[in-house]
Amino acid sequence: MTQLNPQETANEQKVAHQEVEIQEMATGQEEASENQAAVGNQEERDGQESEAQYEANTPEPEVVTWGRISDLRLLVNEQTPEGPVPKVFAVSSHAISMACDAWYSMLNSGFKEAQQQSSAVREVALPEDDTEGLTVLLDIAHLRFDRVPLQLEFELLLKITVLTDKYAATRLVKPWAYRWIERCEYYAGCKAQWLWVAWELGHVGIFADIVRTLVMTVSVGPEGECVNEDGSILDPKSSSQHLPPDIIESIMDVRQAIVKKLLNVYYSRLEAIVDRNTAGQTFCLGSYPDYSVNREECDNLVYGSLSIALKKAGLGGERTQSAAPITISIAALVSKLSLVKSRIYHTERCCNHDISERLWAEVAAIKGAIPLLLLRSHWIHLRRQADALGFPFGQRHMSTTPQTSTTQHRLPM
Repeated sequence: MTQLNPQETANEQKVAHQEVEIQEMATGQEEASENQAAVGNQEERDGQESEAQYEANTPEPEVVTWGRISDLRLLVNEQTPEGPVPKVFAVSSHAISMACDAWYSMLNSGFKEAQQQSSAVREVALPEDDTEGLTVLLDIAHLRFDRVPLQLEFELLLKITVLTDKYAATRLVKPWAYRWIERCEYYAGCKAQWLWVAWELGHVGIFADIVRTLVMTVSVGPEGECVNEDGSILDPKSSSQHLPPDIIESIMDVRQAIVKKLLNVYYSRLEAIVDRNTAGQTFCLGSYPDYSVNREECDNLVYGSLSIALKKAGLGGERTQSAAPITISIAALVSKLSLVKSRIYHTERCCNHDISERLWAEVAAIKGAIPLLLLRSHWIHLRRQADALGFPFGQRHMSTTPQTSTTQHRLPM
């Protein structure tokens, strides 16, 4: 037998030792994999048991049925203080297909909502539709007219009009729309929301009335936003506020124009006094014996007292390009202007500085003739909706000719 030298013996022992370590490491990895797999299987079993337990503890959603033939299940969420509660509306697909074109397309086209389920009953998820409003529309679609309310709270009327707009189903509510509107108190703190209802139902009288009311009462926020009189912001980009398209922009444009007109009543008088005196004349035309010699003093007194009164009201004593914009509502501005008084040297009977009557009369005239600055698209929509529901629509129902920022339009007839 060949005897190994000490170096070779050491190498063989080292190799053998490494082989043992590798074998032990492989064995440890196999055991770890087996343990990990066992843990994973246990977690999967626990998850399945938890899911099964949750399903067992979760009650089946309430099913509301329309008619004897209910071949379609609408999966909806009823909003409660505790959160959304799933419900099922079992309806007739034929009935709702006949009710409006949008529902017909949803059930008879390639939309994913119309995909056939494995069972004989199809299901369509409508998680965002309000259940109260949808119930009224489904009662109408299934000819259950005895269940359709003749009088509604405003909140329900708003919910219904949101859905009739979504599904282009305005004609569906024609027999009830006028009575619903007639029996609602539409000035009870919800003017902006009533704007949507009038828009969807084509009631041009209410629509015009509320637009003018908002022009008078809205103010401007720190970021230029439209602020309602209750402090809420009317955001045209908010889908939850249900505002007609471009209407807030139109309201703010009219408001700005009216503010300029109101201030111009006073600024133009101040400027006229300055122009007359600069030209060597006087605005005062007092002609009573000895009044002519005091015309300049009369002009100075009127100019000074009127300018000071405007400054005290926070409106500036003169017209300047750098003046801060007026952010208060037109109603608040008119209230401030009512306090602006001017003194005159002569009596008003003998002087043409009849500030207390003439200027305030101009303010009242501007306030009473607020224009209805709407886009042509607004009038086309209102006319179409009014025709669908049979509401009157024409110049006799309006007090102002519609116009745009660049072009005036006669009210469509």
